[in-house]
Amino acid sequence: MRGFCYFTPEEHATRLKNVRSKMEELNFDACLITSPENIYYLIGLDHQGYFGPHILIVPRHDEMIIVARAHEITTCERQAGNATFKGYSDTQEAGEFVSEILKKMNLGNANIGIQTASLCFPPTISDSLKTNLVGVKWGDANGLVESFRIVKSPREIEYMKKSANISDKMMQIAIKTAGEGISEKEIAACIHGVMIREGGEPPGFGPFVRSAERLPYEHEIWSDRILQKGDQVILEMAASFKRYHSPMGRLIYVNNAPEGTSDVEHICIEAQNETIAAMKPGTSFAEVYNAWQNVVDRNGLAHYRRHHCGYSVGIAFHPSWTGGIGVVGMHEKSDIMMKAGMVFHQLSWLLGCGKGDYFVSDTVYVSENGGERLTNTSRNLMIV
Repeated sequence: MRGFCYFTPEEHATRLKNVRSKMEELNFDACLITSPENIYYLIGLDHQGYFGPHILIVPRHDEMIIVARAHEITTCERQAGNATFKGYSDTQEAGEFVSEILKKMNLGNANIGIQTASLCFPPTISDSLKTNLVGVKWGDANGLVESFRIVKSPREIEYMKKSANISDKMMQIAIKTAGEGISEKEIAACIHGVMIREGGEPPGFGPFVRSAERLPYEHEIWSDRILQKGDQVILEMAASFKRYHSPMGRLIYVNNAPEGTSDVEHICIEAQNETIAAMKPGTSFAEVYNAWQNVVDRNGLAHYRRHHCGYSVGIAFHPSWTGGIGVVGMHEKSDIMMKAGMVFHQLSWLLGCGKGDYFVSDTVYVSENGGERLTNTSRNLMIV
């Protein structure tokens, strides 16, 4: 049985039409798409076999071809109803294998766009393609599919909302479980239990549970450390539902919080509210960042800066929930414009600012009317 798992053939056809329109504009006879997120977007392939290189050949007119290890044939043929499967053996070099396919498609002297910005596309394959296809004029296809992915369809927003609902339940069990004498790993175990029971799947990364001296160790997950009285605990996580991720974060305190914490709590929440209010179609990412920074500045923290106040989220595979290489962030130099249908992980983060520590983050959807939080766990000071 061949067919799409999560989206209708019509939605996939619209995505392909958009990509081919851009290919025509760039004069590409074909494109090689190499990241799991972009392949999933175009053909719906959701599995954990991406450790072996996958290359999606997107010709201007003919049916797409998905190239992967021969072992993946059953999954690819079941899920990818709009692409023909071609499998290479573990003793074959993937670049040479793809080169032969392109020659048989009469693309040996064509203009071909290639996505090289992919964690799943080793330089050895790119080198092999160029060695075996000396007549091809290679073009840059980085960002081509992503330019369409950043704006979600109604069905994608439906999946984001489901993911956000699971994220909230994961966060709430984490907060309920945390307390003096409880280990970080026990909290993580409870998060995973809820995630699976509620219909989530393994996320791109996380969850992150860090306490006390481990607080600043960005992207470390959990440890066997036991929570103690007075600890700060960062909880940051995202459910994945049909590969759509809705991240959120909270900073909680064990038994008590230092004097002044409520002041920085109010600044964080006010800054997030102002940021979400600014997230309207037609507003630049820089203007959104400035909305966050202005609240921080007027509360006596003008010295405190962030590299961004959030970033685009949606489809993601391991090893992150950002959806590929890099981060499309809302920072003070970005001239990207907000559009209805975009979704962000919005962060209001004040750690080491001099007034105390606080952190809230939520998944925010940009509708025609402005920003809307999809994750809704309480942002108020929590002492467990």
